[in-house]
Amino acid sequence: MHRDSFRAAICSLSVIGCAPLTRSPPSPEPEIDAAAQPDAPLPPARDCREALARGTVTDGVVTIDPDGAAGAPAFDVYCDMQTAGGGWTLVWSYTFTNYNNFTAASNAVTPRPSWSFSSGQGTEVSTTIPTSPSALGALDFARWQDFGTEILVTSTINNWIDCTAGTGSLLTQTPGSLGCSVVNVVANACTTVAPDAFGVEAEGPALVRGALANMYYYFDGSQNNNFPTHDPCGTNKANQVSGVADPRGAIYVRTP
Repeated sequence: MHRDSFRAAICSLSVIGCAPLTRSPPSPEPEIDAAAQPDAPLPPARDCREALARGTVTDGVVTIDPDGAAGAPAFDVYCDMQTAGGGWTLVWSYTFTNYNNFTAASNAVTPRPSWSFSSGQGTEVSTTIPTSPSALGALDFARWQDFGTEILVTSTINNWIDCTAGTGSLLTQTPGSLGCSVVNVVANACTTVAPDAFGVEAEGPALVRGALANMYYYFDGSQNNNFPTHDPCGTNKANQVSGVADPRGAIYVRTP
């Protein structure tokens, strides 16, 4: 017997009867407070500069997505968040083939980026993204411009420099002026001297003082000609720091 019919039958036999049957209204659905809901996760930052603006303030690996969700997949890079205001994306980390005989023709930077310099007996070309300053490799050179126009050059044997493009640019391989300053002193000599122009040689690009002959950094990738100048005085001489256990260098890029 249905529950309501059974109740009616019982009430009909009762002396005092029963109170009228009432039904409670259905409980309202709980309201969802949209403001109390957790925020949807942010997409990866476009680069280290954007990651810094979002609150990542320590050096380390960050997942970035330069062209957004509709483009290529996101990937990991190393970010320097401390030097000269931070927000730097590491695009190349290198060492030397013959550091102990620095001015020998057999000495060159290794690995090389995939830039348009044809070097005789050139070192290996890398397109492996470095995820720390000591992990050798280079982002595909064509993508360096995705991260800005300002460069940071670091080294364990030469002073660190921050350079903005003028009429010249390493990223476009255009000879011309740069605005550079020393941001970390590594060498004992010429502690305030910085390059002021970008130039090119057959074996690689150079950061120079005035004339191409006055090289400060020369990224020579050839093992049979010249040597990879790292001269804090910008005189194309062997003024680099010697006796370093871990001789290497790196280039970072950011939006000014």
